[in-house]
This record gives sequence, structure tokens and C-alpha cells, in this order.
Amino acid sequence: MESKRSLKENESGYKLVNYAEEWVWDALADIQRQRPDICFCDKCRYDMATYALNKIPPSYAVSDMGNIHTKIKILESQYRMDLLMVVVNAVEKISQSPRH
Repeated sequence: MESKRSLKENESGYKLVNYAEEWVWDALADIQRQRPDICFCDKCRYDMATYALNKIPPSYAVSDMGNIHTKIKILESQYRMDLLMVVVNAVEKISQSPRH
């Protein structure tokens, strides 16, 4: 049985990436810069990311062609707006009831 690490990257250089996860982290960083009144400690950020990622479909890619296709999908306006709304909702939800 393969280890969890080998599922993300193997010897041949193939890497499994969830671009939705990367975009959620980027969106959280953007919102954090705009909203200094909200707690973005590590616990809150991880709770926000978890909440958002559980609401959206993953966008995994392995090959260069898959990476390009997935990045194009994320750049589409409607898809980005849908993801942004989920992240904004996650920030609002977690900031109203932080677990610290």
C-alpha cells in the first residue's frame, strides 16, 4: 500500500494538486488583507478553509495538460465568483463563532 506522500508526488515527478484548495487559500489571504477586523489566526484560517472546501467540488490535476485545463476552469468568471461566495460565507460563518 502506498503512503499518503506517494499519492501526492511520486518518483517520476507527477504531482496530484487540488487547485480549488490553492485558490481557497489565496482567496482567504485576499480577504484577510481587506478585513483586519476578523480573526485570521491559524485555527480560524484552517476552519475557514475546511468549511469552504467541504462546500465545493475538488479540482484535481496530475499532468501538465490537466493543470492547464484546471487553471482555465478556475479563471472562468462564474466559477471564480461561485468559489469566492463560498469562501466569503466560510469567513462569515467561522468569524461569528470562532473555536478559540
